[in-house]
Amino acid sequence: MEEMMTIDGVVYSVDLTSEWKEQPQSDPDRAIFEAKNMDSGLFISSINIVSDIEEIKRVAEKLKEVRLTGEQEAARHYSRTVTITKTELKRRDWGYSLSYEGHDSSGRKFLYSDVVTPELILNISIEGYDISWGKLRREFEKILATRHFNKSF
Repeated sequence: MEEMMTIDGVVYSVDLTSEWKEQPQSDPDRAIFEAKNMDSGLFISSINIVSDIEEIKRVAEKLKEVRLTGEQEAARHYSRTVTITKTELKRRDWGYSLSYEGHDSSGRKFLYSDVVTPELILNISIEGYDISWGKLRREFEKILATRHFNKSF
C-alpha cells in the first residue's frame, strides 16, 4: 500500500502519495509538488471568497476566460503554441467545476480542475513532459478523488 500524506488548506484537503515532494513556495495560498519518477509537477492554489450561489456562476465564467487567455498569453511569452482541449464548465450541487487539458509545442501536457463554491476557488493542476497522457490522467484522477471541500450550502 502506498504511503499517503494529507495537504490541508483552510477549507480543503487533498491526499498525495509520498512520490510527491513539496517544493519551496512563498505564497501561502499555493503549493507546488514535484514527482521526479513521473517527470511531473502538481500545483494547488486556493482563494477564499464570500459569495452566493448565483454570483459564483459569473465568477466561474470569468475564471474560465482568465485561465484560457492566460494559457495563450504564456505560450506567446515563451514562443510556444498551445492547444487546449476538452474544456468543460459544469454546474454542480455545490457550485461549478471548470476543467480543461492541453499541450504545447515544448511537449508539455497539462490538466486543470477548478472548483468554485460560495466560499472557495480551488485549483489543482498537473503537468508533465516525458509521461504518457494515460499515466498523467490516471495520476490526476487519483489526486482529484481525494479532494475534499465543503459541499453544503
